[in-house]
Amino acid sequence: MAGGRPTVYRKEMCEEVLPLFEGGASLASVAKSLGITRETLNKWRNEKPEFSDAILRGLDLSQAWWEEAGQRGLFQQHQGEKINSQIWMLNMKNRFGDDWRDKQELDVNAVINTEAPDFGEDT
Repeated sequence: MAGGRPTVYRKEMCEEVLPLFEGGASLASVAKSLGITRETLNKWRNEKPEFSDAILRGLDLSQAWWEEAGQRGLFQQHQGEKINSQIWMLNMKNRFGDDWRDKQELDVNAVINTEAPDFGEDT
């Protein structure tokens, strides 16, 4: 007999996660809302293509929410205070590093010849 608890995964969860992300949710808060651990969420992402696609779409929605919130906060009063642009930028770099990092990482492969060239005999 197989061990472990039966999965609580339902295909409907693919649509249930999108409104959460539309409000700027993180993977951890989405897992909490689904009543699962982040480990289970990642397992489902690897095993269920439709869920993986929903999570990828959701992460884009979350990033868009944070970008729009930051734009509003930087240029308007947001709940009575302007947001701290440095803290907001740090948040963006940490949450969405692929799009918001300061430096680009390059993978360069090169062959370096360390042998001295042969110019023939000394004359």
